Amino acid sequence: MFFVGMSVLTGCLRNHSVKSMGQYQLDPRSDVTLILPPTTSSTDGATQTTVLDLGKRSSSVSHGDELGSCSIRGRIFALSPEKDGRRWEFQSPSVRGWNTSSLYEEADREWDAFLLEIAKRTSDGCFGKERGVDAVQQRLVEAMPIPADGVLRFYYSLGSFGFVDLHPGMQIRVEMKEATVSKKPAAGSVLFSVEGRSPVGVTLALASPRRHLLDDGKTMVSEMQGAFAAYPLLRLFLEQGATSSEPSRHALLLGAKTQDVLNQRTDSLLQRGESGCDSTLPESVCIVVSEGTVSLLSTITVNGHAAFYAPGTTLSQVLDVNSDHKPGGALQTVTVKRRFGDHYATILFRRDREMVSKLILLNGDRIRWN
Repeated sequence: MFFVGMSVLTGCLRNHSVKSMGQYQLDPRSDVTLILPPTTSSTDGATQTTVLDLGKRSSSVSHGDELGSCSIRGRIFALSPEKDGRRWEFQSPSVRGWNTSSLYEEADREWDAFLLEIAKRTSDGCFGKERGVDAVQQRLVEAMPIPADGVLRFYYSLGSFGFVDLHPGMQIRVEMKEATVSKKPAAGSVLFSVEGRSPVGVTLALASPRRHLLDDGKTMVSEMQGAFAAYPLLRLFLEQGATSSEPSRHALLLGAKTQDVLNQRTDSLLQRGESGCDSTLPESVCIVVSEGTVSLLSTITVNGHAAFYAPGTTLSQVLDVNSDHKPGGALQTVTVKRRFGDHYATILFRRDREMVSKLILLNGDRIRWN
């Protein structure tokens, strides 16, 4: 993906535990600029181990068997419950590990396999009945160092294939064709908000005025909300233009009841393109959004007000747009906070244009400056 090297990761992956320190850090001191979690590590090996509260197993997992049936043992990523059944030991790349040539490529592949195992353990009740895959994934990513240019990949699975898992707080905007909307101002787009649902997953809610839509626009809204009402896992495939080897593709919205089905259907769509949306697979639904152009937005709080930005937006870009033509002044006072478990932690970074251009913002981040 983002880091390429010539030598190969070899030898024992030694690890040591880490302790909470309370702040993220954008660290440029190594070959790969990393986002360090609110922890520090004393390890000199390629991996580190963090103890996390991921939820207590459900009664469906027999006592005494959870160590074997709930554990995941990978070369780079590993997870195993402690005896109390609530705390988990999570192995992930250390700072030194990310700076070992070729680990990024190996970690990228293993992370995908690791998430699939997380999905299976979630279905088995290893994390409790009310803990979804996305919640477990976010908690794990929060606790490990990750390359600054890979945050979208690790948090939302947004990579080179052009799809993203939807999380609460995101928004989907459909720029409708002229025939589907009235001629009133601001009626040319339909906005859906992604909201959390109980016990797990997300749902779509209409966030723009329904009264401005004509009949075909209202039909599209009803079909979208109705089609995905029973499917808590949603994945958006972004629109793609034609290339020399691939035809163009409308945006697709995929819903599933389980992570396994979501991944199976995704494989079909990646192989067959838009036509893969026509195939049937139990416990899933797929819709081609041909009524307009689809864009994905993340909610970022800027000086106390919610604002919406495309994934990949950097702090530098937000400052340039919002700081009254004095980005240098804002740079000296700006603070960025990001979720860490059940609270927010400040991100520390060097206050220059290079660093703020490397700080990619995530859904839910909070920014403030004087």
